[in-house]
Amino acid sequence: MRNYVIGIIIVLLIVGALAYLYFSGYFYTVKVDGIRVSYQNDLLVKYIRTTYSNSTFSLHGGRVMELTLNMSSSILPTQISGISISPPFRIYSISPSIPFTIKSGSYELINITIVAPMGNYNGPISIIINGQPTL
Repeated sequence: MRNYVIGIIIVLLIVGALAYLYFSGYFYTVKVDGIRVSYQNDLLVKYIRTTYSNSTFSLHGGRVMELTLNMSSSILPTQISGISISPPFRIYSISPSIPFTIKSGSYELINITIVAPMGNYNGPISIIINGQPTL
């Protein structure tokens, strides 16, 4: 009888460990092989430039990753009113908080913390920026 109880406890521990790994996204692989930045407002294309780092990375499902965008404005100040990301990813936080203004001739570093999907993924991420030049 004692061996059965020990066996059941061992099985429950193994099942619990596997459930933890499954629900924490360990069995899912998310591979991002590029970032595509687009603008909802055609005026932004003329007045703003966006560069980024860490465009290829790999992580487990459900984990968070920080992307850094370097946005610079040319001759006009530009107000950024929204940033979104393509599904199945979700935005966890954006710093500085939206809306914010980039002064003419200067730049702003934008940190976007994203949450990876709870499933396998292999492909690029699309980031959509909305805003307009201001006077």
